[in-house]
Amino acid sequence: MKTIVVTDIHGCLEELESVWAQAGFDPETDKLICLGDLMDRGPYSFGVFDRFRSLKRKMGERCIMILGNHDDMMMNSFYDPVVYARWMRNQGQTTLDSFEEHHCDLEKQLRWFYEMCPYYENEDAIFVHAGLVHEKPEENSLHDLIWDREMAHGHQYDGKLVIFGHTETEEVTYRSQMAQSFSCFQEKLMNCQSRAV
Repeated sequence: MKTIVVTDIHGCLEELESVWAQAGFDPETDKLICLGDLMDRGPYSFGVFDRFRSLKRKMGERCIMILGNHDDMMMNSFYDPVVYARWMRNQGQTTLDSFEEHHCDLEKQLRWFYEMCPYYENEDAIFVHAGLVHEKPEENSLHDLIWDREMAHGHQYDGKLVIFGHTETEEVTYRSQMAQSFSCFQEKLMNCQSRAV
């Protein structure tokens, strides 16, 4: 069983499927960890949502869904006009358009997003969308976990290995086979996002 980690899909379904194919992802046996930001920017937010929703049903506990800042903005935009305005500035309209194109009421799907967790920890690493300010994930605020960029910009950290997305970097700091997959995925998503903007 492999563990496949993906992050910041941002509505780029074709690129996601391509990365999974390159990694040899097998939903029958592998574990999948998504570090959040399924929505916005790319043209296929509904398709990304539908694919992960289907995988979560099929894989159960082997599919870990972690909350990202774009997921959080989308969820809260239905209840707070200030958050809605921020979401629109962050290309939330692409998500609304994608769901509308598939005749799916996004607001009725929010319950699925509320099941996303703020972080996941196993014996080897902590998985989170943006990073950690404090070494123990439970000591961080939700804002730290989904918005903070200190870790990506070199914040001193001496704890357990943290695998995160959120902030575009030139290279992956931790070198391993998994890190190579991150680099490949990051390149494909950056290409998708530049086409979508």
